[in-house]
Amino acid sequence: MPQAVELVRLGVDGREKQGMSASEVKLFVEIAASGDANIAAAVGKRYLLGIDGFRQNYHRAAQHLQMAAERNNAAALGLLGYMYCLGLGVVKDLDAAFSHFTSAANLEDALGHNGLGYIHFIGTASHQQDYSLAFTHFNISAHGGSADGMFNLASLYLTGTGGEQSFQKAALWYTQALDRGHTPAAYTLAVMHLNGIGTVRNCKLAVELLKRVCERGSWVSNKLREAQDMQAAGRSDAAAWLFLRLAESGHEVAQMNVAHLLDTGASTLLHNESGSEQDARVLGRRHAQRHYELSAEQGNAFSELRLGDFAYYGWGLRLGPENDEAAALGDEELESEVQEEEGFSKLVRQEPDLELSLAHYRR
Repeated sequence: MPQAVELVRLGVDGREKQGMSASEVKLFVEIAASGDANIAAAVGKRYLLGIDGFRQNYHRAAQHLQMAAERNNAAALGLLGYMYCLGLGVVKDLDAAFSHFTSAANLEDALGHNGLGYIHFIGTASHQQDYSLAFTHFNISAHGGSADGMFNLASLYLTGTGGEQSFQKAALWYTQALDRGHTPAAYTLAVMHLNGIGTVRNCKLAVELLKRVCERGSWVSNKLREAQDMQAAGRSDAAAWLFLRLAESGHEVAQMNVAHLLDTGASTLLHNESGSEQDARVLGRRHAQRHYELSAEQGNAFSELRLGDFAYYGWGLRLGPENDEAAALGDEELESEVQEEEGFSKLVRQEPDLELSLAHYRR
């Protein structure tokens, strides 16, 4: 099992967020400097995590969070406690961290309670280790909506530290944390489902959860973000290449993205330069279909929708019988790659198929 307790998860998922432009970042910082505590706390958090167009800068994060904390902003107090606890941009000081966490908790901040739970869990020179108090603060943090508080409370239930041991309650709180995007919770739940701890053993679900953990890894996330930046900058072929690498490793979103670039003709990465524009579009859809199918197999709704369009309009390919000459592709290279199945050993053109398109749309 993973370590029972972690403090705060820094890996905030910013993939679905639109990054701010340089002018927007500048305006945000100017408003924060004018004395708005809420904006200062928001700017400090973004500098701390390096999200939404802000380059990670612990020193600037501390400055803005301190500005907001002086105006008794609960979120800023909690984040400052976190920075002092780990020594990010400031000298590591657990007593200062405890003071900031306490101030934040007094303002009913969930992060503040999670921090106090952590301090009581590990113990310091000034504060004796107290698992019971740690449990209490993690419980308040979890009910306050903190994913880290939920994860930590679940970990205490799992190990029976500071209170009763309950695998069922552990699974419940890990699931709550997972619903809020907590990656360590996904891993722990996968281990529990794999071994039937607190739940019925379910290897399929365990694999799906481990897949989420892998897809949220830093290397994958960075490559996905790099590809998205390239696409936004108009470098579609370079983006398609990165998406293609991730797609071949099984990344669902990358499979859908590379399919979209090939389908729309935004990328000509896999096209034959000697062919006509129409031939290039047909070939692009053929390659796109494969990745839509791979993505749809993993439950991607957009890919199912697009495959329905392919079937309705008669785009793409299908497996046909050996003697189907009318719909033959005339592409020996593609046909040679098709593995023989019972009576179906040739790729043929997809004819419009209303029934097949409806099946995709329903899924």
